[in-house]
Amino acid sequence: MISIKELHKKTLPEYKRQFVKIDYVSYYLWRPICDYMTILFLNTKITATAVTIVSFYSCLLSLACFIFIPSVQGALLGYLLFWIWNISDGIDGNIARYTDTCSKAGDLWDALAGYVAMFVVYFGAGIYAASENSLISIPFLRDIDFCIMGAIAGICTLLPRLIIQKKECVYGKEASKNMKDRSTFGIVKILAVNVISINGVSGLLFLLAIISRMVNVYIIVYSFIMLAFGVSSIYSIMKGLPNE
Repeated sequence: MISIKELHKKTLPEYKRQFVKIDYVSYYLWRPICDYMTILFLNTKITATAVTIVSFYSCLLSLACFIFIPSVQGALLGYLLFWIWNISDGIDGNIARYTDTCSKAGDLWDALAGYVAMFVVYFGAGIYAASENSLISIPFLRDIDFCIMGAIAGICTLLPRLIIQKKECVYGKEASKNMKDRSTFGIVKILAVNVISINGVSGLLFLLAIISRMVNVYIIVYSFIMLAFGVSSIYSIMKGLPNE
């Protein structure tokens, strides 16, 4: 059986380590689990793409739980399925890099699963908040308002990423380097990465909100945070474009 050190030699070179370790919860809490599970999977015939496809469907099932099982148990099951995506998101990359089996199909499945997960967290939280027996009642908000806030947060998570991808197609990858190069991030940007990361602080706070019956408060706070993130990110992406 290979060691963690051997695994990291091929899957976590220094430049990648510097990129991912900024997201503290993801790096220090979830990544060790991903690494140990990767080692177990490497002793089987499971492919990276197979893991990615499973993670995609776990996201869909997660959303179904939030919609069709409006209870704490349903929300916890939904979160467990989301967590499966979270862990799988690290395992599939590890397997692909360690076995040198990276593929365009796998990359596309990985992007699809990631985009779905980003939306599921917030939209699922909004749907659950609408039916939650919350510890803190907020009477001036209707059930539909929580669903709308969840959708807004989900859209604001996705839209900047989609625009960046289009910008790279039009102007090349150098056009977005200043926004994606985490080695240049200051304290404010590092804090922002941690707060909005569904693999990190945001995802962990969602679990705590489910347990404490305060998902309504969680989605209110994150609808404003993600709206601010979406607007500021799109502004940064679009400013300084040449008038061609």
